[in-house]
Amino acid sequence: MQKMIVCRLGGAGVLLLLFFFAAGLPAGDDEQKAAARARVAKNFDGLVKTVEQFRLAACANTPAAVIRHAQENTGKKIEALEKTLCPTSNVSRGWNCFFNTSIYSLVCLNRQTALAAFYHPWSDVFLMTVWKEADGVYRMADAELVMGDLIRKKGKPPFDAMPQWLGSPLPLPTAAALVTAQTLRAMHKLFPAQPDRKKAVDWRGFLPCLNDDEIMNANRLTVGVLFERNLVSINAFFKDAQSASVCQRATAAIERLKRGAFEEVMAGAPETLPESKKLLAELKPQDWNGLSVVSFASTSLYDFVFLSSGGKSEIYVSFWFKKEGTDVRLRQVDIFNHHVCFQKLDQLERVVASALKKTPTGKKS
Repeated sequence: MQKMIVCRLGGAGVLLLLFFFAAGLPAGDDEQKAAARARVAKNFDGLVKTVEQFRLAACANTPAAVIRHAQENTGKKIEALEKTLCPTSNVSRGWNCFFNTSIYSLVCLNRQTALAAFYHPWSDVFLMTVWKEADGVYRMADAELVMGDLIRKKGKPPFDAMPQWLGSPLPLPTAAALVTAQTLRAMHKLFPAQPDRKKAVDWRGFLPCLNDDEIMNANRLTVGVLFERNLVSINAFFKDAQSASVCQRATAAIERLKRGAFEEVMAGAPETLPESKKLLAELKPQDWNGLSVVSFASTSLYDFVFLSSGGKSEIYVSFWFKKEGTDVRLRQVDIFNHHVCFQKLDQLERVVASALKKTPTGKKS
């Protein structure tokens, strides 16, 4: 029998999955099994605290966070990955953006080894980190940057050099939520959780392509393209003449929300769904202060502005601006929670499949 316990840390931007397999626990009476569960839970609690400390530190200063939390050889690997993530852009800004706007998921591979997969949904890039425990202390023991498509396709090329959500037939705000949840599910299927396993485990062995130089060289090149494309989209939103109108209107809407003029903004976004409006109404003016642009995308009919917070990166807000000649008008505001979408993925997929049957091209074009 398999049980799944889902733990969430407030404001941590973390999805924690801990699987207990009754068949994997030591044989014996209930007291032995209870002791095994308690040991696993204690180890996992220490892991959660360590990884969250690392994430928070990395948001501000990634090199310092790595020095504090990683083994020496792993620190050198992270340093080598800097130019993979940001081949032409500022590395410090890149890491700051990555950790502030990514979510992460934990998998206990055995008693002393865990995988913390940091996923940046806007660029469709993973930072896979492996943590090993010794004397009650977890330290990062390995790291690798991989594109989301490599995970979804189980390491079998060809891989797409565009974030999957940007090419979806769905409205882009919905596509971002769906693809993120599906990608996390694919990751968990590749790396099985066995928290009471005693035998040593090679995490790269679960995905053999991680040891294939040709595939990994191509992967690292693509990671840089994917991540810097996201940085370019944010820069374009603020600085390109073509996006001046949407930038001005989005900024004005956010400023009104910061002042508490929620109903005024909603009146100007008439296609906002009642469910979304109810959830958005729960955000306080100070919550809007913490939001920043994490992605900007444009289709033939709409400009989409995505906002999130470094403290709660699992939640994002999207603005739909309909193009009207040389101007744009706010039509809809959505709010999504990556964790909820992951937990209710089967239900979400059924709803999406039904919607696509009615309107195959979606609303985004």
